[in-house]
Amino acid sequence: MAKRYLILLGFFLFAITPLQTVKAESVSKVEQEIYVTTEDIISDIVFLTIDKKVQKEYSDNMIGWKWKRIAGIKYNDNHSFDVTVRIQVPSQHNDYVDDLVKERISPSCNSENLNKLEIKPDTYY
Repeated sequence: MAKRYLILLGFFLFAITPLQTVKAESVSKVEQEIYVTTEDIISDIVFLTIDKKVQKEYSDNMIGWKWKRIAGIKYNDNHSFDVTVRIQVPSQHNDYVDDLVKERISPSCNSENLNKLEIKPDTYY
């Protein structure tokens, strides 16, 4: 008789267990992934300052300059970077003239510890 009750209890627990479920929250919007290059990131960082330099150099009424590409990036001892960008600006003859613009990117913090760091190139390679 005890066997029957144990079997019945086991069957009852087996039948109820799958009914205890947890509903997971579903995400309706999936963020779309985009492909971004290093040049895209650097251009986002320096674009506004380069735009101001170009407007100042070629007069405030000049519009339509074109970003071509990053021509070079140089690392400095003070932990800043010099970025050289090749641009095209409109000329008076209805065509474009190439020009180079340099911009310095400095670290966002002015920490004394950062300026004391020494980089040894052979430690990275």
